[in-house]
Amino acid sequence: MDEWLAIVAGAITSITIIGAFLVKVVDKIIIKPMDKRKADRAKEVELDRQKFERTLLERVEANQQPLAESIDRLNDLLEESQRDRVNLHKIAEVNVTAIGEHEERLDLHNERLIVLEVKNGVRKLAYKEEE
Repeated sequence: MDEWLAIVAGAITSITIIGAFLVKVVDKIIIKPMDKRKADRAKEVELDRQKFERTLLERVEANQQPLAESIDRLNDLLEESQRDRVNLHKIAEVNVTAIGEHEERLDLHNERLIVLEVKNGVRKLAYKEEE
């Protein structure tokens, strides 16, 4: 029985050694190259994605540039328009004051004309009424 046990133990040890060797061989020949190919493919995919993103970003920036320029021009026009509006309000105030003064002078002239017409004997006065 001791011999049989020695034979079985020897066989198990031999199978274990051969199995470990086969696992290492399979790992070295099959698994590691497969993992390396996976890593290489992942790098290629990442590089392709980065290249695509760079190209996309360049195109977006190229398309966005005219919009940015247009917005800048519109902002400049808006500022200029606001300055013009302030100036126009100042001019309008001056004109309103001047018109008020002229209307007052016209009223005074109208009264003088009526007095002159009455003194010269013009009896018929016809005025259009304002609507």
